Amino acid sequence: MANKKVFLYVGNNNLGGMYPSFTDADITRFHADEFVLTVGGYSGYLSSMAELTVYMDQLVALAKRVIELTGKTIWFGFPRPTAPTKTITISEYSHYADQYLEIARILHERLDAVGSNYYYNYVQGFYMNDEHVRRRNFGTGTGTDDPNGVNVDVNNLLSHPQIFMYDKVSKGLITAAHGWKKLLWSPYMGRGGNYDTTMIDIAYIANTTDIFNTVLLQPGYYFHGDADIQKNLAVIRNSLNRQEVRRRTNSGNTDTRVVAKKSSTIIGCQMEIDELYFKPSAQRTGYQNRYAEYVTAYSGSKVTSSANHVFSFYCDKKNPYWSETQDKVNAFFDTL
Repeated sequence: MANKKVFLYVGNNNLGGMYPSFTDADITRFHADEFVLTVGGYSGYLSSMAELTVYMDQLVALAKRVIELTGKTIWFGFPRPTAPTKTITISEYSHYADQYLEIARILHERLDAVGSNYYYNYVQGFYMNDEHVRRRNFGTGTGTDDPNGVNVDVNNLLSHPQIFMYDKVSKGLITAAHGWKKLLWSPYMGRGGNYDTTMIDIAYIANTTDIFNTVLLQPGYYFHGDADIQKNLAVIRNSLNRQEVRRRTNSGNTDTRVVAKKSSTIIGCQMEIDELYFKPSAQRTGYQNRYAEYVTAYSGSKVTSSANHVFSFYCDKKNPYWSETQDKVNAFFDTL
C-alpha cells in the first residue's frame, strides 16, 4: 500500500508574519493518508517560551481539526535549531534534544486535553525540521556545508552534535513516557559542490541506524532547476527501489552504493510544488516543466513496488492557487 503525506504549515513564516490558516475544505480535499503539521524555517521558538507556547497552541488546534475532519493520523513538527554562529557542540545539541522531548510531552498533554486519547490514537510521531547535517564548509559550490559545522565521522556518527541530537530524541520518543512515537526526517539531497558529502551523510544515517523510522528524500530540483541537481530525481528513485539511500558521482552514475542497508528505516520521497507553478510570470513554464519531470520520474513502473510508494508533498503555504495545488497533489497521489 502506498503511503501519502501532506505537509501543512502553521506558526511564524520567518517573513515577519504568520502562515495563513486553513478552511475545512482546504484540509479535507487532500487525498492523503497522513498530515505533517509543522513550521518552516523559523528558529526563534527554541529561544522564546512565549512564542513556543503560541506555536504549540496552533499545532494542537490544527491537529484537532485534522483528526476530527478526516480521521487521519498526524505528525507534529519540531522547530529547527538556530543557525550556528560558532562551531556546534554536543552539549548545545543535547540541550536541543531535551527541549524537543519537553515539547513532545507538552503536546501530548495538550492534545489529550482536547480529545480523549487523541495523542495515542492519531499521532504517528514527530518531524525533525532540520534538513541537513552541518559540515564545515570545504565545498566549492552552494548548498549545505557550513563553516560552523563539524565533519561527520562515519565510524562514530554520534560524535556529530546533530546526529547525537537526532539519536537522543529518537530514543526518548520510543518510550512509554512519550507513547512509543516515531521520528520522521526530510533531508535535501544537496547541490553544487556539496551534493556528494550530503548524500553520504544521509546514507550513513538512513542505512546504518534506526534513528528515523522514515526518511523522505528531498530533490530540490523544482526550486533550483539546474541540470546538475536534476540528477537527484534518479538518485532518489534508485534509493526508493532499493530501499537504500544511494548517491551520484561526477561521472553521472545515479545508483552508487555508499554503505549497505542494515536499518529498518523506510526510504521515501518529498515531492515539491508551490504557487509558482500557477502564478503568471516569465519563470512559470520552468516550474511547470520541472514538476512534470517529477511526475514522470516517479510514476508507473519506474518505482518498482507499491511498498516503496512513500511520498509526501511540500506545497508551501496556503496561497491564492491552493485549490489548483491540491488538484496537482491529488492527481499524483491517485497514481500510487
